[in-house]
Amino acid sequence: MASRMMIKYFIYISLIACIIYLLYALIIEDYGYDIISLPSESVITTAKHGMHDKINLPPESVITTAKHGMYDKINLPPESVITTAKHGMYDQINLPPESVITTDHHGRHMCPQHSPILEGSMKMRFSDVPTLKQMTKMFKWLQPGGRHKPEECLSRHKVAVLIPYRNRQEHLNILLYVLHPMLKHQLLDYGIFVIEQSNGTLFNRGLLFNIGYVEALKVDNYSCFVFHDVDLVPENDKILYGCIDSPIHLSAAIDIFNYRLLYDELFGGVSAMLRTHFEAVNGFSNLYPGWGGEDDDIYHRFELLKKALIRMDVDGINSSNAYYEKSNFYEMPLYTKIVVDVHQ
Repeated sequence: MASRMMIKYFIYISLIACIIYLLYALIIEDYGYDIISLPSESVITTAKHGMHDKINLPPESVITTAKHGMYDKINLPPESVITTAKHGMYDQINLPPESVITTDHHGRHMCPQHSPILEGSMKMRFSDVPTLKQMTKMFKWLQPGGRHKPEECLSRHKVAVLIPYRNRQEHLNILLYVLHPMLKHQLLDYGIFVIEQSNGTLFNRGLLFNIGYVEALKVDNYSCFVFHDVDLVPENDKILYGCIDSPIHLSAAIDIFNYRLLYDELFGGVSAMLRTHFEAVNGFSNLYPGWGGEDDDIYHRFELLKKALIRMDVDGINSSNAYYEKSNFYEMPLYTKIVVDVHQ
């Protein structure tokens, strides 16, 4: 009797173990991933019938073979191999068909496309905004110059927020108080740049954006730029301060206009665009001192890009250095401050 019970017990345990193993194998097959670390000299070659295309890799790159992971993907043909070129010697690593590239030697995933820690509508109490000194103590996770990147994953966006500024300290405090926690929760790799026009000439918003763009790229290789008025504050943390495949107007709905767009061509307030887009239209015009005009101008630059406007080619990023002198550059705790004197 005892031996029969032991045999049955053994059979039951074996069956349960087999089921657990099969479930584990299925989960690993569908959701697991392997990591292949790469030397710094690595390139990807897409070998097919003796023809090769090369993809240069950053030094921290790894190959992940995940089917369902959240990655910034470089799709590879099934014939791809890795060659680790050094002193003319090559080693080859064959890649599984689901392989994608991430650029982190710790093997971290790309951050999700939509951050899971966003809450939506944010409560606004501008009367309780702390001072810059108090915010510095609150936001201890900031790097000098008002920069931050997530530790738990690789951000999908490297964003520079550019704010043209003169004598608006109260508005700047409010904006910084709202933006920093929001951008952190959006899992962005970001920096905030305040471009201050110090002299008494007419305020030139478009020129200050161009200056901020040029100076921000000296700090880091930003791929996405948010052009932000100092007196506009987001009310919802799901307004993503990243970039998509086309320029986007982030402030199309504002409270004082009953959350309606005043006219179709309006592109002012807050907008975001990729570096490639901004350079394609040569940035903002430098020829609009005083408020207004530069927003409609850049809108029409996108509309008329195919017509190759003569002024667009000579008035913008490539001519901005003729209109100003940089007097100071400070890495403040909450932002990077760029002080310029603008020529009339």
